[in-house]
Amino acid sequence: MNDLTGKVAWVTGGARGQGRAHARALAAAGAFVVVSDIAEQIDTATYPLATPAELADTVAQIEADGGAASAACVDVRDAEAVDELVTQIVSTHGRLDILIANAGICAFTAVEDMTDTQWSDVIDTNLTGTFNCVRAAIPAMRAGRFGRIVAVSSGAGRGGMTNLGHYAASKWGIIGFIKTVALEVGVDGITANVVCPTSVATPM
Repeated sequence: MNDLTGKVAWVTGGARGQGRAHARALAAAGAFVVVSDIAEQIDTATYPLATPAELADTVAQIEADGGAASAACVDVRDAEAVDELVTQIVSTHGRLDILIANAGICAFTAVEDMTDTQWSDVIDTNLTGTFNCVRAAIPAMRAGRFGRIVAVSSGAGRGGMTNLGHYAASKWGIIGFIKTVALEVGVDGITANVVCPTSVATPM
C-alpha cells in the first residue's frame, strides 16, 4: 500500500473481520483511521453482530502497532448519524481522504419465506448504508480535491447465491451505484471502486 501519512480514512463495519483488517492496513500505511460500527444486534441477522468491546479492540490493535485511530458507534442506516460523524471527522482532522464502505449483514432465507423486515434490514444496511456514507463523504473529498472511495460488494453481487436474494440484490446494487459515483466524481480527483470478496472466515 502507498504511504498514507497525513491522510484520514474512515472504515465502516470496522469492529472485526474484513473491516478490522482494512483499518489495520490503512493505519499501518500511515493514515489516521476512524473506525465505525453499529456495535449492536440487528434482530434479523442470524449471528452475533460486533460489540462495542470489539470496536474498541480494533483501535487498541492499531495503536499497539504504532498507528492512530478513533472509534464511533454509528448505524449506517441512520443518514443523520452518518452526516454527523463526517462533520465531526472534518472538524477534528480538517479532511476526509478515504472511505471504505464495508458495513454489511446477511442471513440465509429463501425468497418465498423472506419477511419484509428481513429484506429491508439487509437492503438498508448494505445498500442504503453505503449510499449514506458515500453521499456524506463526497463533499469533504471534493473540498480537498482528493478522495478514494472503496465499497465492499461480494461474489454474490456478480452471480447471485441461493437463499441470499436480499444480500445478492444489495451487493449487485452497490456495484452499479459505485460505478455511477466514479463517473460523477472523477473530475474532482476522487476515485470510486468496488471489491467483490468471496467467502471469508468471519463470524458473519
